[in-house]
Amino acid sequence: MIMPFLPSPAFGRSVFFFAALLFTVLQPLPLNAAVNTYSADSGDSTPPPQGITVDTVFFDSLAAALRIHWCIDSAYEDQNLQVGITYSLKQFPTLVENAVMYNVFSECTDTIIHFSAPLRFDTIYYVALWLRRDDGSWIAPTGASRATARTGSPFRQLISFFDPDREHDTVEAFNGGVLLWKDAAYTDKTVLSDMLEVIGGDDLPNDCITVGIPFRFINGGPVLQMYVGIRIDSLPDPYPLSRVRMYAVGEDDRYLVDHATGIDSARSLVFVKVTDLNRTFVAMIDTTPPSIEVFSDTSEAIPSDRDVTDTLTISDNIANLRWRYLFGRGDEIPSVREEGELDGPNGSLHLTVSDTMHVISSESGLRALLVVNDGTHSDTVNLSRRVFRSESDRQTTDAEQWTPVFATAELEHRLADSLIERLPEFDTVGYDARYMLLYRWVEYRENRDDESKWVEWNPQEDEIRDLFTLTPGTIVWLKTRRNVPIHLGDGYTLSLRSPCEVKLPPEQWMDFGMPYRFGVSIEDIFAATGSVEDSLLIYQWQEDDENSVYILEPLYTPGLPGKQDQTVPLFYKEKNCYSFYNISSETITLKIPPLPAGSASGKRNAETAWSVVFKADLCNGPSLPPVYCGYAPGIVNNVYPVTPTFTRLTASVRDPKTGKRWGHNVGEWARSGVTREILMTNGSDTVQTVTCRVAQTGAFPRDFSAFLYNPENGKFFSANETEPVSLPPHSSISRLIVAGSDRYRDDFSSTARSRQITLHPLSPNPARSSVTIRYTLPPGSMNRVHIAVYSLLGKRVREWKVNEFANGTDGSIVWDGKDRHGSSIGSGWYVARLTVLNQSGVPVKTLQRGCTWVR
Repeated sequence: MIMPFLPSPAFGRSVFFFAALLFTVLQPLPLNAAVNTYSADSGDSTPPPQGITVDTVFFDSLAAALRIHWCIDSAYEDQNLQVGITYSLKQFPTLVENAVMYNVFSECTDTIIHFSAPLRFDTIYYVALWLRRDDGSWIAPTGASRATARTGSPFRQLISFFDPDREHDTVEAFNGGVLLWKDAAYTDKTVLSDMLEVIGGDDLPNDCITVGIPFRFINGGPVLQMYVGIRIDSLPDPYPLSRVRMYAVGEDDRYLVDHATGIDSARSLVFVKVTDLNRTFVAMIDTTPPSIEVFSDTSEAIPSDRDVTDTLTISDNIANLRWRYLFGRGDEIPSVREEGELDGPNGSLHLTVSDTMHVISSESGLRALLVVNDGTHSDTVNLSRRVFRSESDRQTTDAEQWTPVFATAELEHRLADSLIERLPEFDTVGYDARYMLLYRWVEYRENRDDESKWVEWNPQEDEIRDLFTLTPGTIVWLKTRRNVPIHLGDGYTLSLRSPCEVKLPPEQWMDFGMPYRFGVSIEDIFAATGSVEDSLLIYQWQEDDENSVYILEPLYTPGLPGKQDQTVPLFYKEKNCYSFYNISSETITLKIPPLPAGSASGKRNAETAWSVVFKADLCNGPSLPPVYCGYAPGIVNNVYPVTPTFTRLTASVRDPKTGKRWGHNVGEWARSGVTREILMTNGSDTVQTVTCRVAQTGAFPRDFSAFLYNPENGKFFSANETEPVSLPPHSSISRLIVAGSDRYRDDFSSTARSRQITLHPLSPNPARSSVTIRYTLPPGSMNRVHIAVYSLLGKRVREWKVNEFANGTDGSIVWDGKDRHGSSIGSGWYVARLTVLNQSGVPVKTLQRGCTWVR
């Protein structure tokens, strides 16, 4: 009987070749039939001679099986004979176990061999035939009853699936190139059979790379949910397994991607879940991304009271590309509003946002995204819009207090003149310092060598006027006599399609206000800008509500404990602002991407640093900026700049040898303990009283303790214990941070007691060409040092002002035997005198040493 063959609709244009074969049908015996081999004591009086001759064994590609033709010697006519067929993939079988057994009905037989194991392709089979009479013993094969056959390349294979007694079952085809499996959800107890057929290369698309074995089920049909997988043995460079997807052929030979393709890297497998086998299974790498053309102009700013419509066309080599349209206000993560799937390789979309949806915001803009995915390539088209805004960045100043002013829009008028002109209640015309003050911290030609970079607005100087341009990200500070409502005039929201760029000059502070009305994480800023995490310090201007004073505190500062979290957002809020410091010697173009905070990956740096933080609060006034000193792994010795401030009272780390001041100091040098001088300076005209203390931060060592040391009386103050300090006008006072083990503190105490004001003996003595004058000052003393050389008659020969302030110093001066006019002195007795003066210039101690000069 010839069975009907129904080709798949996907191959409607294919040419099929059919053949009818006539052969003798043999009935296989049960697999558990006896398989005893002949022996002399088996009970058979005469063993039958082996009379089987194998004519041919060959691979029948149409049946996807081995076909064998063999004959029995005519002497065995009318005898009850059984034939057992065995095979091996390495050599001719020598045992009859696992034989496929048949009853013999004719002299010559042509049949397909039904092995229990799946057929292996491109493989040599060693086939042997065994013979027995009735249920007697088996007679081993002879040379005539053995033959070999090589199977061809995969074309078709008959398979059965699944074992109803197994909860999980896997069936292989095409030498394991195709896998079918089920899980516990598959409850059908019927064993299914089907023929798998390999799809020819002419039926595959040219713009995709086919990997693995493409195939289809000839019978197909619905099934319970099962898995179909294709093993990928090799991939072309440079494509990874993650780029492979499963495809099917749809109508008009259009390829459809299975968007739910799974990847099993451990087994080098791509797979899909299916409930219908009437499809093709092709594993491919799509090398052609979709092409998208937008016909509307998305660069133009729009009013907030009109609908927005975009028209796009999409072309792709895959016929079921998926798209999603997301939109919302600029300050929110957009949500999916529409989605669909193209019905073919080309399509047009008309996407509309209505003003009635209240997402076209004059405050933050319209955020709109079209996301397309063809299974392999995902592309996002940013259709966001800038929106017109009037009276941008409205706020009210607080009388006699500094207010940060910054733009969150591209303004029609950017110079500060327009801001001054809109201050309504003043009788004066233009800028008048009696009613208003406008400042900015910025370095320019005139203040390059000054410690303070505060610059006052001056409309008469073009160079200064240009410094006060209100571009997004830039801050100016305004103080008014009374509470004044202000705004920055007309403009439009910033682009949500590209980052806002802010240039940071090298080794300078720059105050910064968020250019968007939403927060952006530091992590996203670093990702958009590039590798700047080690070149940038980020501080936040914290407003003291009680005293209405802004103080800079570290927010992201590499090396400081608790200040290395990149997931922290720079958030938008009226009067909330920051300051950046560019450590590097090159200008950094900082890029702030328009990504609302919350989209960051959540990456956090491991916290292994520790510090002692010095804190000081002004009595009846604001706090001073905190000062950190401590340990940071991988950092040799980091010093951080002193921050800008609105007050005349500062605290900083001071280097006793150079007199330089820093905002913080951390590094691996602090591993065994910390000793650092903290300098408090009062630049005002009145006495200032502060309350000082130290605290432990970060992964502070368990056997360490932190103290504040007063060098004037030798007293220690433990962590969080306060000390009141009174600072005279225009003066400085030192305290020492001491942190370490008990032994570290004891060693410090011994050293501090031994380091008194000392002038050491002059060396050499007598001297001929030069003499060294060495001195020591105790730590924490705020003194000026003056050294002079006198003759025996008391005449001053030479003098030096060693340092404006010196403490904790082992210093020296080399005198070359010349007077202050450069003339050589004569032989005789000379005296070196060390004079220590306090901050007011009053001598507090004088020491002297003598030596003989020999000419």
